[in-house]
Amino acid sequence: MKTNELPVFTSETVPPTDLEPPVVDCWVAREVYGIDNPRWLDFRAWMREDSPSWFRNLYLSRGESIAHWLRPHKLLKTLVRFSMELTLRMSKRSF
Repeated sequence: MKTNELPVFTSETVPPTDLEPPVVDCWVAREVYGIDNPRWLDFRAWMREDSPSWFRNLYLSRGESIAHWLRPHKLLKTLVRFSMELTLRMSKRSF
């Protein structure tokens, strides 16, 4: 890992439970999976490492407001979570 890179956590490398997970991005994934489900970390790893740059830029610039808007919409959260799962399963890496 380069000195200026943030660590990439996946569900296989979750930080210890007595520590708060790093919260810098991935608001939508945390909203749809829940903070206690480490699967949001897999999506964050995909978003940072493998997603198209247009998606990453959009997610990082609008994700926080989208997550806030999604909060009361359970059906939409389910659909977004499904699409995130599909994205992870179709990824070049296995999550």
